Amino acid sequence: MVKSILRKDKALSFYPECNLHNSEPHWWDHLHCAMSHYKFVLAIENTAKESYVTEKLYYALDAGAVPIYFGAPNVWDFVPPNSIIDGSKFISMEELASYVKAVANDPVAYAEFHAWRRCGVLGNYGRTRAASLDTVPCRLCELVSRKGGREGRNL
Repeated sequence: MVKSILRKDKALSFYPECNLHNSEPHWWDHLHCAMSHYKFVLAIENTAKESYVTEKLYYALDAGAVPIYFGAPNVWDFVPPNSIIDGSKFISMEELASYVKAVANDPVAYAEFHAWRRCGVLGNYGRTRAASLDTVPCRLCELVSRKGGREGRNL
């Protein structure tokens, strides 16, 4: 009998271009790259509490996908206008699925979910992303660069 071992990072084999390192990658290493292959990404929070919005939503937006979101009832306070599909607003999963199919098959309707990208990162979304933990490395690099890089005297 042959034993089959299911590895958690097996999903990366579907996206060889996302494997940018020679070392053994983990499923989370190239999440943005894998998400960028899809029009829609499910973003389901662990809880549906007011203002509880996590990286699940932002990773999908950053990857260029349209998040189908289940979570914070005030999610619109944290995202650009018309950038997500709020799954809680649908009566049933069938109704949601029909809507997603219709949007996927209508290039104009799908493009409307990305219109905000032409205007740049605005409002609460911009402030939230600027202060989030996953942007710390980028913010540190920007600070070091502004201070003159490695040789900077004002670090």
